[in-house]
Amino acid sequence: MTRSRPFFARPFSWLRTCLMALGLGLAAAPAAADLSEADTDQLRAMVRAYLLENPEVIIEALEIHQARQEELQAAKAQANLVHLYGTLTGDRRDPVMGNPDGDVTIVEFLDYQCGFCKRVAKDLFQVVEDDGNIRLVLKEFPILGATSTFAARAALAAGRQGLYTPLHKALLAHRGRLSESVVKQIAREIGADLTRLERDMDDTAVTTHLDSIQSTAQRLGVRGTPAFVIGMEIIPGAIDAAAIKAKIKAIRDGS
Repeated sequence: MTRSRPFFARPFSWLRTCLMALGLGLAAAPAAADLSEADTDQLRAMVRAYLLENPEVIIEALEIHQARQEELQAAKAQANLVHLYGTLTGDRRDPVMGNPDGDVTIVEFLDYQCGFCKRVAKDLFQVVEDDGNIRLVLKEFPILGATSTFAARAALAAGRQGLYTPLHKALLAHRGRLSESVVKQIAREIGADLTRLERDMDDTAVTTHLDSIQSTAQRLGVRGTPAFVIGMEIIPGAIDAAAIKAKIKAIRDGS
């Protein structure tokens, strides 16, 4: 009787062998056809024993898999940024602060209930003011609940009264808990017509605008706030004044 060669003598990669041993795609793997049932059972038993004795291998494999997935997602987001950059920076519906003709554009995704957005605001506004040649595009990205959405709608509606910037800054400067009544009070304090504001907040154009920002954020892999796009770089999380200045200098230096 001719016996097949032991499975460990055959040219399978460790990964393929483990996948087959765990039953993940055994039938689909072309190289699995020459494994006998006894060989397969033996392989599974060996892999199981090894993993039970070395459970850290599973954690290491999951970490490697996660890192690879994150790399793929980052690459996809970067490709989308190249494709979307003109729309991202040139949507006329987005409020713009700083110099509308500036040589460097910074895009910020923000939520008025985000503590990190509040912390970074002072540095960001100061850099924009001191530089004088930065175009700051604001993307209202309410992700922290109904009050965040209410505040974002109020800010965009205030823009129709020429009051986006003062309401934007006042909402970010507010240190208490936001609510609909607080947002209205802040809007009243900066001189907004509340009747008009509430009417404009309900405009379907505002909803369409916010939906568009949500879609763009998703394609860029933006899941939290604040998030920035400076040049062709997506920067998740808060960033301080020194880092902002360094990014701007690198763009102007062409590096």
